[in-house]
Amino acid sequence: MGIVTIGRKRSEVREDHPWNVSEERRALLGTNYLKRGDLLKIVLGSKIHRAYVTSRDPDYIGSVFIDRDLMERAKLWEYERVLICNVDNGERWETYALPAARGSGRVSVQGAGARLCEVGHCLIILAFQVSERPVEPTMVLVDRNNRFLEYLDGSDRSLETADAPEVQLSGH
Repeated sequence: MGIVTIGRKRSEVREDHPWNVSEERRALLGTNYLKRGDLLKIVLGSKIHRAYVTSRDPDYIGSVFIDRDLMERAKLWEYERVLICNVDNGERWETYALPAARGSGRVSVQGAGARLCEVGHCLIILAFQVSERPVEPTMVLVDRNNRFLEYLDGSDRSLETADAPEVQLSGH
């Protein structure tokens, strides 16, 4: 193992660390190791577009409860960090997502974020990921009752099923 100095503290670097794996070993393992110099970017991974606040509670410790169906459609994980943008007043804040009852249409803002919105406000809920390659985000549009309408252009539709009802939007 090699030794690397970080500030005043010395720590060991594992030989199998991605930066220390040879091209031959990468090919043999079939592993997508990052190489020194690879560029990582933070890119959009998931988006719930135009969700409406159904309730708020500033005395809760934090988070946003989102209908489990919407979380699954948008590929959001429980406790995943999300950026919330309030379309009505321009406020933005970060918190984490928790699932609400499936099919409830619930989008309930908790904790300090509840002071940045009102019931009925329109939100955009975003989650990002780190990648060395471009990704196709999963973006869903919901109706006024927070029910899934459609995947937005450019969305990863791998959760879409053949028996899902088609919804026609007027004027779109």
